[in-house]
Amino acid sequence: MTPEKKWLVKYYEGAIGFKIVGATISPDGFPQLICQRGRGKTREEIKLEVSRDEEGNGAGFLFGLRYPESEPKAAPDPYKDVPEGRNPDDLPDDLLADVLNKRKTQAEVWKVYDFRKGLEKIHADNRPKEGEK
Repeated sequence: MTPEKKWLVKYYEGAIGFKIVGATISPDGFPQLICQRGRGKTREEIKLEVSRDEEGNGAGFLFGLRYPESEPKAAPDPYKDVPEGRNPDDLPDDLLADVLNKRKTQAEVWKVYDFRKGLEKIHADNRPKEGEK
């Protein structure tokens, strides 16, 4: 394997462990994948941009990963606007993705979360008890 290919393999290995939580299109028209790894304070988020050469006949390139020789950066704090008394780790992935992709505000997401929890309680309260019909 050539040194260039070895470097590319090491570069793309930087995507291992990330989960795709959203997708968008860059202002230049290229697809972007929003990816996350970890939870809470250790959560990392990256935006991968899929690029290609103008003719579309080359291998292309996936932008957004750390370069292999660079030092790890501190993870951004996506929870800086979390309301007091709330734990973002309680949110299901779909609601976390809504906040991080700016489809919903923190307030809207917590309202949906509370609504879902209320429905779960109603359904649990209305289930027949053991021995009842």
